[in-house]
Amino acid sequence: MKKRGLGLVGALVVMAFLGMSLASAQDATVNVELNEWSVTPDVSSVTAGDIDFVATNTGAIDHELVVLKTDLAADALPVADGKVDEHGAGVEEIGEIEEFAAGATESATFTLTPGSYVLICNIADHYEAGMYTAFTVSADATDATDVDDVDDVDDVDDVAAPETGSVGPLSDSEGGFLTGILVLVLAVLGATMLLAGGGWMVAGSRRTTR
Repeated sequence: MKKRGLGLVGALVVMAFLGMSLASAQDATVNVELNEWSVTPDVSSVTAGDIDFVATNTGAIDHELVVLKTDLAADALPVADGKVDEHGAGVEEIGEIEEFAAGATESATFTLTPGSYVLICNIADHYEAGMYTAFTVSADATDATDVDDVDDVDDVDDVAAPETGSVGPLSDSEGGFLTGILVLVLAVLGATMLLAGGGWMVAGSRRTTR
């Protein structure tokens, strides 16, 4: 009975860790607004992995979203004939959501590795009109930053301290980690109860045989 109980504990612990892994592997979603003349994601950085880009065209004309990996400044990409050279020196094209109409929403998933990126609209003359933004992919979830946290700050004193007791929304990685922890705790509690129940059954059986 004791061996069966230990085996059950091991199985539950393995299941809990699998649950943590699956939860933490959830795809991140980046919502991007395209209009005349800007590209505005709802976050400025994410953790490396499969990233779902959801682009909404709130402008009056067609736009597209191109994801480029580059160490060049967002406003210094190589341009030819009014368009960024997506295969130029220092630029790697990761993928794109092709041109779509005003008022529409399109999406695509790209696998991003850690590094610096630029999100652009590469319809002729749109990049030079200002449709670009820098984007960062980190290896550590703690480095992923919400756009609201990276407004221009000239001095450390300009950063307001967080309000006591206030809690912002959890990121995908934080939510997945907490879910995994909860699964692990529940698994250990369940195993403890089963072992305790098994012990009572053995004790009762011994009393009966006496």
